[in-house]
Parts: sequence; C-alpha cells; structure tokens
Amino acid sequence: MGRQRKTQRGTTPLRRAPSGKEPYEEAIKSLRDAAAFAPRPWHTFELPHHVEPLLRVSAMDEWLGWPLGRAQARENIERVLDWFVLLRHATRATTAISQMEVDRAWFNPYMAGQILLTITMEVGLSLGLTTIDNIGQARFVLHFYNALRVLDKIPPNSDLDNLATMFERGKSVWVGGRPTARGSFVRSYLLAWGYDTKTSAALGANLGSDLQDYKAKAALRDRMDHRSVAKKMAYRVQECMRKMLLTEPDAVSKAYRYVTHMTAPAYDANTCLVRSFDIIDVLQSDYDAFLYLDFNRISQIFRCAWRDMIEAFDFRGYVVNGNSVTCIQGPRPVRDALPRLRDETLFLQSLLGLCDREPNDDRVALAAEILTTVANSMHEAYIETPLVLQHSTK
Repeated sequence: MGRQRKTQRGTTPLRRAPSGKEPYEEAIKSLRDAAAFAPRPWHTFELPHHVEPLLRVSAMDEWLGWPLGRAQARENIERVLDWFVLLRHATRATTAISQMEVDRAWFNPYMAGQILLTITMEVGLSLGLTTIDNIGQARFVLHFYNALRVLDKIPPNSDLDNLATMFERGKSVWVGGRPTARGSFVRSYLLAWGYDTKTSAALGANLGSDLQDYKAKAALRDRMDHRSVAKKMAYRVQECMRKMLLTEPDAVSKAYRYVTHMTAPAYDANTCLVRSFDIIDVLQSDYDAFLYLDFNRISQIFRCAWRDMIEAFDFRGYVVNGNSVTCIQGPRPVRDALPRLRDETLFLQSLLGLCDREPNDDRVALAAEILTTVANSMHEAYIETPLVLQHSTK
C-alpha cells in the first residue's frame, strides 16, 4: 500500500498597510520576471517609451525604408535593443549574487540613476538621430531654413538654430560647411544627399540654364565621347555619388560620450573617480543646447512640413516622355513610396534652386510661410523648456 500524502492547508496571508514602496517592488518584480525568460526577438520587444511604435516592423518599413537605407537604420535600433537584452541578463540573480543583493542594487540611487540616464541618452539621442532624418526631412528643413535666413525671408528661431548648430558637429546635414551666401544653397544640399563635389557644383551652376542650351551642350559632349553605346548606357553611380554619412550621437554630444563611454576626466588619480559636478555641467550644457528637444517628435513635424510643401505646390510627380521629363498633370496617381519620394526629393532640390537664382520669386515666399509654420510648431517637441529659454521669455 502506498503512503498517503498529507495535505497542509496554507494560512491566509495578512494584508499589510501601504508602505510607499509598492511601485519599487512592482518594478523589481517586473525586472525579475523579465530576466527569467529567454530574450524575445527585437521586433516584439515592448519598450515603454514614446518611440515604441517606431520599433515595430511595419512602422519601420514606412519610416526607415528610404533613402538612408533600411539595413543601417535597423542596425542602429537593434544595437540599442540588444543593449537592453544584455542589461536584463546582467541584472538577474546567479549562484554568486543572490536575489536580495540584486534588489538592493536597484535601490542604489547611483546605479539606478546611471541606468536611467543611459537609457534616456540611448533612446532619446541615439534613436532620435535615426528617426529625425529617416527620409531626409531634417536635411530639407534645415537647408531651407538656412537659405531663407540668409535671404532674410523668415525671422530667426532658436530651436532650429540649435538643431542646425548641432548638426554642424556631424557629417550628414552640412557637408563641407554651412552656406552663408547666395549661390551655394543647392550645391550644399546636393553634397548632403551624397553627390560628389564636382557633380554638385555642376548641377548647381546649370540649374538656371536654358533648357535648349543645356540639351545642346549635352549633345556636344555625347558626340565627343567615342565610347560604344553600351558603355555610354552603363551608368555607374560611383562616378558622381559617394556614400552618404550619418550623424553619430557621440560626435554631437559630449554628454553622450561622458555617459556611455565614461570619457569624463578622473578627479581622483587613486580611485579614477570622476567629479559629479563635471558631468552635471556637461549634461546641463548639452540639454540647454539641444537635448531639451524630442527628436522623434521633431521627425514628425519635419515630415509634415515635407508633405505641406508638396501639397502647397500641387506636385504630383514626374513622368518621362522620350528624352523629356515633365510634371504629372491631372489627378494625383497612387504610387509606391520609393519613386514618389525620389521625385519629391528632386522637386525640393529644384525649389531650393530658386533661393539661389530668383530669391524674390513668389514660390520662395510660399516656402517661407511653410517654414515659419514649422518654426512656430517647434515648442511641441519640448521635453521641458530649458533654462535659457525660460530666462529669455521673462
């Protein structure tokens, strides 16, 4: 006969009064539960942040597909999310570290503050730089704003000025310097889009040329080219294009380097510890300069400006008829994203050429109205109004 098991009736747990630690205990329980399971694929990783919809696969195909390259944008996002996965594994209990020690470490203000600060910098700045210019909207807005400011067509805006200054530290928006005079707007814009120096200068110089004269010069060059027809038709992108560069967060933010790379100078040579006030001063300086802006919200504002510019000029796209290229007339056709964005980019390049050739054109005035609307909407991207702007408004 088998031995019967004795069942014990558990006692009903007593309800305790609120102690104020419930939010922390809930956070620790969530962290403990997350560390108990294998990491999920990056596209199902739930991140409680306002950029979480951008991390979905469907949203990424729409936001990060063109022209900067879906592979590189996805690589940047995967790099950040892999860091979160490693963080979950590094902070779980092991045979050497008990769960009590892990929980106590999370109550440590230095460790918790460092982790929260690093997450804020990675998500807010690193991913923000990926989304703010995912289809080239930051290039479009900042180059138009700079051109209209040089022409004195719109008033200055401190937020756009801060963004333009920040991107001067990178290599994506201002290639070869920021234009300061008429005649170099289109050339600088083409350099930012990946054209080489020679091609950018040639296209910028011929933008205002007569069409028939331009075709005659092209026909003369074709007659003097004695290569075979096959070699002439074999267009090589590398002849006039170069690799487009991205703006990395460590290039534009000293605070990012201090937080993520630990590059702050040591205050004590014996312990190699840094002086906390040095880090605070650098963080406050970068915050007042540009970190007070939500780059992911700015990305949406700039995309709306792109759309408003296209709709204001009723641009429907280009169509090739033999050797000529004309604008599409009639109803707006339903087109794929790639050819549509390509045509819109070419149209905006031509529109920026008016700032070089005919700054008093009515179309330049219409573009200035749209950019003024963008400037008036920048306050929507404030994470918190910086002290510099608070003092200036008083």
